[in-house]
Amino acid sequence: MGQEKLQNIWASMESQLDGFEARKGQVEMSEIVLNALSDANHLVVEAGTGTGKSLGYLIPAVNFSENGNRIIISTATIALQEQLIKKDIPLLEQIIGRKLDVEIIKGRSNYLCKEKFSQKFGQTSLDNTGVHRNFVEWASETETGDRHEIQPAKELWDLMAASSDTCLGQKCPHYSDCFVLMLKRRAESSEVLITNHHLFFSDLKLRVDSEGSLSVFPSYEGVIFDEAHHIPEIATKSLGHELNYSQVLKLLKEITTYVKGNMEGNEKIVRETEETSYKAFQRLIDHGNKFGKSFLLREIESFVYLEEFRSKLAKLTNHIETLYMDEYNDPERPKMLYNRINKTKQALDLILDFEEEDYVSWVETKYSNNQVVDLKMATNPVSVSDQLKNFLFGYIDTVIMTSATLSIEENFSYFKKRVGLTDDTITCSINSPFNYKEQASIFVPRNFPFPRTDEYEEKLIEAIRYMVTKVGGKTLVLFTSYRMMNLAYEKLKDDLPYELLCQNIQPKAEILETFKTNFSSVLFATNSFREGIDVPGSSLQVVIMDKIPFSVPDEPLVKARMERLNKEGKSSFMTYSVPEAVLAVKQGFGRLIRNKSDSGIFILLDVRVHRKPYGKYFFNSLPDARFIKTWKELENKLHELANPS
Repeated sequence: MGQEKLQNIWASMESQLDGFEARKGQVEMSEIVLNALSDANHLVVEAGTGTGKSLGYLIPAVNFSENGNRIIISTATIALQEQLIKKDIPLLEQIIGRKLDVEIIKGRSNYLCKEKFSQKFGQTSLDNTGVHRNFVEWASETETGDRHEIQPAKELWDLMAASSDTCLGQKCPHYSDCFVLMLKRRAESSEVLITNHHLFFSDLKLRVDSEGSLSVFPSYEGVIFDEAHHIPEIATKSLGHELNYSQVLKLLKEITTYVKGNMEGNEKIVRETEETSYKAFQRLIDHGNKFGKSFLLREIESFVYLEEFRSKLAKLTNHIETLYMDEYNDPERPKMLYNRINKTKQALDLILDFEEEDYVSWVETKYSNNQVVDLKMATNPVSVSDQLKNFLFGYIDTVIMTSATLSIEENFSYFKKRVGLTDDTITCSINSPFNYKEQASIFVPRNFPFPRTDEYEEKLIEAIRYMVTKVGGKTLVLFTSYRMMNLAYEKLKDDLPYELLCQNIQPKAEILETFKTNFSSVLFATNSFREGIDVPGSSLQVVIMDKIPFSVPDEPLVKARMERLNKEGKSSFMTYSVPEAVLAVKQGFGRLIRNKSDSGIFILLDVRVHRKPYGKYFFNSLPDARFIKTWKELENKLHELANPS
């Protein structure tokens, strides 16, 4: 497709769709994406908030696919997938005059297993299904088996979900009409596949592990990553291995049940494995109670119990393999158990392989009501740059990455290095259509206590009370810790004359809906709310960040990365901590202005931005808004927002 055809589509949208006006940045982005697809180049695009980037890449992607080139579009959030499916794609179909072959690809566990459903409900009449009646009706009528059509209870879905561990393959009586296989067949005839980053990089891991012979997706010529700033972290988790104690116990109980019913006298080896697993995991829990809920595995005092567990697990794995090899009547059940126990053994072997310098093994204990409910061991790459360079950028003709927060001081070097792109990769910045000089102000106080000083927390709470009162609510406060958020909430919940919402007190969707509709409400949240929420209009006119959101240095993966950089003779603080914090602050600012009629103030209550040499990176990376210099000037601006003329 040439640039002329591209311009014709934009012109058609403006002439045929009431109220539609192509934004300059959208058109510019579509031209750049088209060139990258046509020339088989990789591309990084930072598209400012309000650009309308989804149409900016969707239009050239769809037209590129008309020549038989399959495109994958990967997002970090379900909300963006729904926007593409329910809004952007129908809009484009209306203009080009044809139905697009688009398929959403989700992980296997999102689809109903017909064999599991048949085993539980196959002989039950609809009148006798009780509380599960709606689910049974849905399962009998659904064409996709996608759980999001009905949102069943988790307890029920865990029993009904498709799983590679329990799949009977071609021996399944429902093989021909399996929902997962039907999805794969539809994918093979689709021109555009929409998926999520987690599944994409899990598939990348499958390709890496199988040396390219296995893949969830059919062949494709290009991939577009929206919300691409998530890629380094998601790829890190997806390219690793993990082991959850609760899953280990569940598997051992299933093996015990099978052995008792089919191979009596073999329970001893299962019991010994379970006993050694308890001792090993209990030692890890004890270490976590002393030194923190997450830690590097190499920091524990002794590996005796873990090695004993590994030895018993290896013995049990060999035992189960023998059982299924000797089972002639019904080998599928022991074979499935063997596949699962062998996968568990392989994960443990990798986690305990400390000679692999590019990976780091770590432990995380999970709590509920101050009680340990589970424990996870994992191993992940310290850096994903080499793997992405070899198996993503070296494997696919065109990879396009886009987000509103990829550059620091308009430079993409940090992001490119983290994901394994070369220095000569094409990059571009698309400016936001918003007039930040007129719509937004930024305030970073010069006279305020340093974080970690005795008076900081008290002054912070006083400042929040003052600013929220002056503006009349309509404030989002982003805290760097749950402890500080909860402290501020307890101090202010009875003082403020506005509805005070707090993360984890109510469900996220409920909180956001109340915040949007109650124009004077205030929302306290942690940094997980600094992206992915869209609150345009007068409900949100002030965004406050309590301090610079530096990564927690004791978090295992962060600690490993910083150790690696320091070992290489680099400053981990300047080359990792500061860039990550700059991007996080940019994301926080992005919550403020969501359309051309919005106005507001972004406030960062951290004097280090003024007083430390690295502060310039924050100032130079934020949008070109007006800076407020004094508390008095801030008071006047808050008054203006509270009393619009």
